[in-house]
Amino acid sequence: MQIKYVFAYSLGGMRLICQDFYKWRKSQAFRAR
Repeated sequence: MQIKYVFAYSLGGMRLICQDFYKWRKSQAFRAR
């Protein structure tokens, strides 16, 4: 049960990081124009 929780937590963290990275890339591309 604990392993499942840790796995779900890390997965959610990765999703958050991906979202932040996507937003950062978007802002970088917007500045480049």
